Amino acid sequence: MLLAQSKQKVWLDADTGNEIDDLYAIARLVKEQSIDLVGLSAAHFNNADLLVFEKWNGYESKGLNTVQESQKLNEQILKALGRLDIPHPINRSRPTNWQGMGTRGPARFSCSTGND
Repeated sequence: MLLAQSKQKVWLDADTGNEIDDLYAIARLVKEQSIDLVGLSAAHFNNADLLVFEKWNGYESKGLNTVQESQKLNEQILKALGRLDIPHPINRSRPTNWQGMGTRGPARFSCSTGND
């Protein structure tokens, strides 16, 4: 008797508004039969060009809320893929403070659901 293999559970925190790589990752994870995408959160992105240029990647740089852009794209791709059932909360509106330790891998920290 063959036992069904369990799917690998994945939560993706994506700065989807920054570049196209996250859109490819989301589509791949949703369609991959061995993966159970249990959540997709929108992440802030930081790009030096936002400080220098009036427009970047079609975005008006001044006042751009990068996490909102990522959230909007996450919702659009999940809708296009017919998977709005996947939890897709918005993350913080600014980078996470790692208490001076520098950014570490996601396995070392849990996400806060509190306000900024």
